[in-house]
Amino acid sequence: MKIVVTGGSGLLGRQVITELCGKGHEVLSLDRKPHPDGFRPSWTVDLKDSGSLHEACAGAQAVVHLAAHIAPNLASDCVTFNENVNLTYNVFKAASDMGVRRVVFASSIAAYGFLYGGRGDAPDYLPIDENHPCRPTDPYGLSKVVGETIADSFALRDPMTVASLRFPGINYDPSYERIKRIMNDPGYRRTGFWSYVDVRDAATACRLGVEIALTGHRIFNAAAPTSNMREPTEELIRRFFPGVKDIRRSRPPNWSGVDSSRAEKELGFRAEHAWERYLTE
Repeated sequence: MKIVVTGGSGLLGRQVITELCGKGHEVLSLDRKPHPDGFRPSWTVDLKDSGSLHEACAGAQAVVHLAAHIAPNLASDCVTFNENVNLTYNVFKAASDMGVRRVVFASSIAAYGFLYGGRGDAPDYLPIDENHPCRPTDPYGLSKVVGETIADSFALRDPMTVASLRFPGINYDPSYERIKRIMNDPGYRRTGFWSYVDVRDAATACRLGVEIALTGHRIFNAAAPTSNMREPTEELIRRFFPGVKDIRRSRPPNWSGVDSSRAEKELGFRAEHAWERYLTE
């Protein structure tokens, strides 16, 4: 397939391009910054320019939309929300107008409202799955919920299939030394429920979202099956979320607080890169 990847110059975008090209797909990278590895074809464009997006989508079979402000507080709240939503609508509109029938949208577990919520709320249950209510109060998480609503709209009106991938924090360090350091402070990662995904596995999820036959718009969590902590997850819940009584998993002991079973069943997603594979001490 010819696949357009927005945000192709970013850390995730570069890995997604490697993954797609490794499976024989033809990729066009779009980003406001030149591709740091010199990948070609790569266009330096402002995705607020819908004309460039329409031109890029001509003849494409799929779009992987990664371009965004990737967290709150990297820009003003208004810029984070407005630009994330603007870019997402522009991508879906261009894809729709140019007959692109498959879109992968990089969403986030921030959509649930806990990661950057700042209020210390507890989830209704753990591990959290796609049926859990979304209650974001930060501009980034809210922009992802609105992006998923945009995906709903286009999937309803067009013969378009969309996979929205709710990623937790992405690990870009192949040595896993960063995760090793944060193991000393489980409170630091409590709002993500001790979940993470390796960038290589995140890229695989993006590829599967393009390749696997879907119907309409489907939302998927995509996380490693185990937490980024050594302690049993139930012990962490009792420590940091004592009010959560609805616990829906017991094995392995350090299970991830984000449930990816839907992605496993419908996409064939299996996270291959977990810290247990790389850290021996």
